[in-house]
Amino acid sequence: MAAGKIRHLGFSTHGQPDVIRKFIESDAFEYVNLHYHYFGSYTASGGGPEGGNLSNLRLCQEKDMGVFIISPFDKGGRLYAPSRRLRELTLPDLEPADFGAHWLWHHARLHPDAVPVHTIVCGAARASDLDE
Repeated sequence: MAAGKIRHLGFSTHGQPDVIRKFIESDAFEYVNLHYHYFGSYTASGGGPEGGNLSNLRLCQEKDMGVFIISPFDKGGRLYAPSRRLRELTLPDLEPADFGAHWLWHHARLHPDAVPVHTIVCGAARASDLDE
């Protein structure tokens, strides 16, 4: 970074919320790629308070860190290949993937303890994931 070749340093994680928190608190990073979804925040073992990373999102906001929400349509409930039950719950108004995106974009307005999200990365693993 001192040579000017790297301008922003961040990290991506599938770790547990308490481990992620330590990285955020280190003040060594400007952004994080983080799991946060309607169906619970994916972590390596599925653990963490508040469904996973909500407390880490709040901490990132306090530290003015960028947050990229990763894999909301894959780890966030396989929304690109939803179950029949999920389709029944969201259709005809929204496809499950649309529901997941709307929840991320609007949850801060609808949930008093949430924080705004500014970037969502779809998390497609293969080209066919984008067919919908």
